[in-house]
Amino acid sequence: MLAYSATKTEFLEDAPIIEDLVLRKVRESLNISPGQSEISSWRNSLGNAMANILRDERIPNDSGVAIEYKLNSSRHRIDFLISGKDDFGRENLLIIEFTLTLGSQLISVLIKLFRVIIPSMSFLTFT
Repeated sequence: MLAYSATKTEFLEDAPIIEDLVLRKVRESLNISPGQSEISSWRNSLGNAMANILRDERIPNDSGVAIEYKLNSSRHRIDFLISGKDDFGRENLLIIEFTLTLGSQLISVLIKLFRVIIPSMSFLTFT
């Protein structure tokens, strides 16, 4: 199950209120009641850090963005996924797990990670 799915362009439009959108879907679709610290982390990690990263023009506007993907038969969730095609037309998926220990290094680490091509399943599999 998935709490949020959009294109890069749609995500950037939603970024100012992303924690509210994700909270509603996590409660409705995943039947989870997150605490205030998780909601605050969505605001900081998604609405601020990831929105700043995704404003990079080198990332295509039609790239897929998914948030809080619940793994089947598990309580575990993947924080953030970015999907798209590389220069050769191959589908790629970048999985991002946030951690508070990265602190201010988060943005520079994620920019470096995004430049790595990770062949994987089509994003459509997750929606």
